[in-house]
Formats: sequence, C-alpha cells, structure tokens
Amino acid sequence: MKVILAVMMAAFLSTSSSAAVKAPQAAGDRMIAAILDTALVAAQDGDAERVLISLQPAMQDEVFNQLSKPTQYEVAALYAAAARDRGRWDEAYPAFVRATQSEQASAEDWDSRLHGAIITGQSGDAFAVFQHLRTQGKPIFSTFFGARLLAFDALLGDLPNRDAARVALGREIEREGWQPVFATDDLSPIWLHEAEALQNIGDVAGARRAAAKITQPGVLVALLADRRFDAIMPAAAAARDPRAVAERQLDRVRSYVEANPRLLGARIAQIRALMILDRPADALAVADATLQSILRARRSEPPFDDMGNVEAFDAWRASALVGAGHLDQGVSSLTTAASCRCSVTASLQAGNALMRAGRAQEAKSWLDGIDEADFDRPQRMKLAQTRACVAAQLGDRAAAETQLAFLRAHEAWEPAVLVGALLCAGELQEADTVLARRIADPQSRLAALSAIQDLPADSGSLPYLATIEARWHALAAMPQVSAAVGKWGRINRFDLVPLDSIA
Repeated sequence: MKVILAVMMAAFLSTSSSAAVKAPQAAGDRMIAAILDTALVAAQDGDAERVLISLQPAMQDEVFNQLSKPTQYEVAALYAAAARDRGRWDEAYPAFVRATQSEQASAEDWDSRLHGAIITGQSGDAFAVFQHLRTQGKPIFSTFFGARLLAFDALLGDLPNRDAARVALGREIEREGWQPVFATDDLSPIWLHEAEALQNIGDVAGARRAAAKITQPGVLVALLADRRFDAIMPAAAAARDPRAVAERQLDRVRSYVEANPRLLGARIAQIRALMILDRPADALAVADATLQSILRARRSEPPFDDMGNVEAFDAWRASALVGAGHLDQGVSSLTTAASCRCSVTASLQAGNALMRAGRAQEAKSWLDGIDEADFDRPQRMKLAQTRACVAAQLGDRAAAETQLAFLRAHEAWEPAVLVGALLCAGELQEADTVLARRIADPQSRLAALSAIQDLPADSGSLPYLATIEARWHALAAMPQVSAAVGKWGRINRFDLVPLDSIA
C-alpha cells in the first residue's frame, strides 16, 4: 500500500496538470507554484517531511479553495501520501478525502482513504468508501492484513445499519476469496458478528453457516455464553468444545509452520496457540528456538522473510517467559526491545507488563512518553486502561480519574476495557452497573459476557494480577451483573487461557 514518493513524483510530472508542465490555470496556482515545485523536488528526494512542510500553506482552506481543480488534486494527493508515509494518519486521512473528490483520484487514493477512515475511527465514511469501491467490482481488501479487517468490522458496529453493513463485509470477503497473509490472522470475530447480524435479520441458516466458519476458541467461548445463539450452534459436540477447537487450531498451525519455515508469523501463531492451551513451557521452547535462529543468522541473510514481525515475536516470547514462571526475564525482554524508544507499541507493551507485575512506577516511565496520535481506537483504549491501572497502583486518584473519564466517553470503542479499568481502581459498584448495562444491550452483550467467563487465572505468582482476578470473580457475583447473566447469558468454565491475558 505504501507509496514511494519518487514514483508518485514521476506520475505527477507525466500529467498535463503538473505545475512543471502546464501553465497555472488560476490565481491560486500561480501563488503556490514555487512551494509546489519545492514539494515535488522533495518528493523526488524521498523527503516526506519536507513535502509536508512545503505544502502546509497550500492545504489551508483560504489557499486551497483558490486553486484550479487539477492543482487541488495534485496538492492534496501529494500531501496525503507524504503524511501517510510518515504515519501521520490524522493529517493523511482528510487530505485523501480531498483527493478523492477529484475525478483524477486513483484506486490507490480511494484505498488509502478507506485505510485512513478505519485508523481514525470514521465509521460512516469507512462504510461509504467501502460501498463506493464495491461498485467498481475490483478487490477491495488486497492491501489489508487481518488486523485492519477486524478494525473495520469493529467500526461497522457503530452504524445504525450495522447488521446490513456486517453482512455486506462478510459477503465481500467471500467474494474476493480473501486469505490471511499471516497465520496469526484469524477472522473469527468477523464471522461471529456476521452470524449475529444474519440472525438479527431472520436468516438463521445463514447465521449457522457463518458460525461454522469460527476457528478461534476465544470467539467460540463468547458465542456459547450468549443464549441468543443456542439455535445456530453446530450440532457436533466437538464443534461446540472450545478446547477441541484450540487443539485443532494448534494442529493447523503446526502444519503451517512446516509448510512455511521462513515465516516468523507462523512461529508466532504456534506460540499463541500453545499459550491459549495453557502450555507456556512448550510455547517458550518454540520461542527460544526461533530466537536462536534469529541470533545465529547474519544480518545480510535474515532467517525469516517477515522480520517486520520481530516486535510481535518479542511480545509473545515475553508472555511465554512470564507464563513459564520467568517474570523478570519476560519483563526485561520487553523493556530491552522498547529501549530505543522507536516504537510506541513496544513502549505500551513494556508499560503494560510492568503494570501487571505490580511495578507501577517503572511502568509509568514507559507510558508517559507515548504519543497516541497514530494509535487506532483499541490501542488508545488499551493505553488509557493501562495508565488508569498504573495510577491506581500509585494511589494517584486524579490521574486514574482522568483516564477513566476518557474510557467512559469512548466506552463503545472497546466495551470490556472500561470495566477492567474500573476494577483496577477498585470501583466495583460502577463496574457492576456498567457491565450489567452492557449485557442487557444486544449490541455489546457478546463482549460483556465474554469478559466474565470462568477461564483459568493468568496470575501465576503475581499478587497484583491475583487481586484483579479476584475482583473479576466478585463482579460476576454482584447483584446487577448476576441478574443480567441469568436473564441473557451464562458463565461457562473452560480450560483455556483468555487471549486478553496473553497479548
């Protein structure tokens, strides 16, 4: 998806609208001719930051509106690509909106607008762009990884026509025959929401077919907790057993690893599958063998073709270390990986691990420097929850309340996160009210019920996590939650580790 600015520069120079080829057609064009030339040279040099600085004046409404239509497109598309390549989606997205208002807009401009709408949480525009692209008849998701598709699906839940939107998403994925690039990608949450949508519109047979596509055990746990879905669950006992589903998932991943020995993502998927089955020692063995392959390899000859997944690998290896009882090593591996301060995700992982270990002051030092501007909605919620938990550990009520206020205001983004933060802060009465309300709401019921299923505690020897786990059990027995569960769901016991306690 990423545009190489030099290539884009060549494309611009080949069009008749370029300032370097055609005389300006409007007063505004003449006014910005020099800065546009500067931006084009910067693009040719691959200097995205200089492109942004050069074009900022031209992007202001009072200037932009004076430009000719071709120059408006040229400025907006060039600025948007540069902002995207710098990871500044808050600037890139509105620029792509401007670019796609032109008849000159390319398929890549529309693709980037869709990505930008998803990343910045613009649910209505994301679906509108999706619908526009569907009319073109071409694949929409060829530039998507599984995580972005899951984020899109989550956004569709904000729409008043969410059921129709989610059915459309499922049909488009099937039409394209989309297959995940990485073994860690699993679209089970999308199939869960499609099954829910189809059932809501009365297509029970379609809901059964969607539910049958679920391969992620944690998603099956949620489905089994909600009484609404009893009628669409597969009849075979093995298909209704999350443990059996997890074992089959591990078998598939092992086969994938054998078939793709040069994919680090395949090893990550194997570690993840073993952790779900509560086999941290086996997961650590896979992680350590993988790490040795990385360490032994020459820099010029990496052992895996997808070394961009190293950050994710580090996080899962740390989880395996902690699960196997090596807490200090696990935390140390994450802080070492984040020590360059070159990845806000790594900093969040380090801070979260330290918080879970009860080392709040150290956690705070990692979290304070994080700029969440480029985080998507789930990441922003996770950051706010972690900061709230750290503040509560430190006894800083004001700081904890600031984060809780953010989580309350954006509760719909990630329903279970607010409840988790309230438990960190010891606010069980409010947590009881919030969770019961979310169980009563059909739109949030699945996530709410999933949060209180009886799964093994991931506390090990960590006193802080044992305290939080005890609060979750206490919450499940509180009056409002207990009544809501009795009316709309159930709490099952499964011998699986919940995903949220791993990654």
